Amino acid sequence: MSNFTRLDYNTIEGKWQEKFKGDIPFIVKFYFAISKTKSKEGESLITDKIKNSDTYAACNRFFPEIFGKIKTLTPDDAGKRFVIEEGVAWISVSSSENAPPGDRKFEAHKKFLDIHFVLEGEEKFVYANTDELTPETEYNEAEDYLLLNGDGTKLTLRTGDFCIVYPQDAHIPTLEKLSEGKLVRGVAKIKI
Repeated sequence: MSNFTRLDYNTIEGKWQEKFKGDIPFIVKFYFAISKTKSKEGESLITDKIKNSDTYAACNRFFPEIFGKIKTLTPDDAGKRFVIEEGVAWISVSSSENAPPGDRKFEAHKKFLDIHFVLEGEEKFVYANTDELTPETEYNEAEDYLLLNGDGTKLTLRTGDFCIVYPQDAHIPTLEKLSEGKLVRGVAKIKI
């Protein structure tokens, strides 16, 4: 497998089509998707462009509908919430001129995965594996969050980018607003 990881997706896709005369299998596409972003500790966070989100449709039963809706959203949807299934899957869109103030803590969830995305502007997003952090609070089961302290990997999310945050991915969204004007971002929550 180590030789395989040294090749880029376009090389693999070309050789596959040349030999088998068909589309590259989903599992190979998925492997390249999850291997794009690696932190210093080696954990992966799935990040990509919204336009490429069909690649991840098989990962969760709500992904096709969630990403389908995200593709239709515009900055004018700031302040709105779109329910896919009450208490199970929804999307919230927000707008801000500044990053939230104060000492920001990592947050992690046990019951939901998040899809964070940017509709306008760019932000600094930070993540780390929960095993690499120190809990700041007890897990709040009613609100599904745990606050943690430590260092993480910084990722820049720009207009049209998304990242998928699973329970092992503690995160600090909008650590820093990097663009002039407003930042319009959203988060989809999906119960797992």
